[in-house]
Amino acid sequence: MNISELLALAIQKAQLKNKRQLAAKLNIAEAHMGKYQKGHYLPSDETLFKLCRLAETDPAQWLLWARMQREEGEARQEWEKIAAIYVKETSTQVA
Repeated sequence: MNISELLALAIQKAQLKNKRQLAAKLNIAEAHMGKYQKGHYLPSDETLFKLCRLAETDPAQWLLWARMQREEGEARQEWEKIAAIYVKETSTQVA
């Protein structure tokens, strides 16, 4: 998963022209967009949810991804286990 992919998909699906328009739509500073893309900063859960809504994608997977990125050590390992269970369950539902 890559936040740049989500940003690009949100721009495409929302029929926006650029990151500036996306930032305005999300009601965030344009400078945050570059920080997200470079991995210097993670969007808040609320911003991720809005991005997913614009990108027409399931927010649960992205919220799990963000949580894993925010954690370290054993806590991160537990979040990775939770994410693996989620992915397994959702892929079973699709099949």
